[in-house]
Amino acid sequence: MKTLNDHTLKANLKFISYILMHARRLANDEAPHEQIADLMDVVHNLPDGLLNWEKWDQDHFLSFLRMYDEKWPNKMEQNNLINIYNEVIKIK
Repeated sequence: MKTLNDHTLKANLKFISYILMHARRLANDEAPHEQIADLMDVVHNLPDGLLNWEKWDQDHFLSFLRMYDEKWPNKMEQNNLINIYNEVIKIK
């Protein structure tokens, strides 16, 4: 059974915080509503996943990050969601 360690919990909470700030920036920049909705769709299951980590499918979650990045490419590749998530997860 996989368990959620403190580092993973904190990293995922940090990522959720980043997503919320990113959504606010998109709204302020008058981005398409569909883009903001897609962004929220990517992370809306993450809090429940943290509460039920033993059932969480990390690969499935990462596939949603990749789909968002493909649909809404960022000019600066390091700011793609998958890259940000991977960076946040490995920071200790």
